[in-house]
Parts: sequence; C-alpha cells; structure tokens
Amino acid sequence: MSGDVHVRFWESAGVRFPRATHQPLYRQEHILSRSGAHVPRSTTCGWMAACARLVRPLVNQMRELVLASKYINTDDTPVPVLDPQRGKTRTGRIWVY
Repeated sequence: MSGDVHVRFWESAGVRFPRATHQPLYRQEHILSRSGAHVPRSTTCGWMAACARLVRPLVNQMRELVLASKYINTDDTPVPVLDPQRGKTRTGRIWVY
C-alpha cells in the first residue's frame, strides 16, 4: 500500500493525519493514538526508509549537478541537538547546498 493510500485511509476515518506538519515520528505516533489509531513507530520508520530509497536517485542527480557547478552556495542553519552525555541540548549546524 502506498503512503498516499495510508493517508487517504486515515483521513476517511476522520483521523487528522499529521502529514507535512514537520512533527517527529514519536509525536505523530501520539497524535494518531489520541485519535484511536495505533501506528507503531517501527511502521512510520519503515515509511520514512521507503521514501528515502525512492528519492535516492534524485538526491544523487542533484549532488552531481551541484558539484559540477562553478559556484556552490550554502545555508548555515543552527538547530537544537540533544546531547545525551550532557543531558541537554546544544546548537548543531546544518549546511544545505
């Protein structure tokens, strides 16, 4: 069953599916549980892995195009990252090309 079919199924059942809400999987799991739908995190992780496999050829092509460019621009974005050794968050950085 494709991911889109899953979304239509849950929406037809009246569940506010958290697609495109940028929620971590554990939060999506809780949102769905409150609506009466038990979707294990292993299932949503599987969906993410399947999506990653599907877009891998596109990512590879984009990488080749970026690296073949005369100039490469980046975006430096600070993000909070959990540091398990310290038990709190620190500032991480993401560089997007």
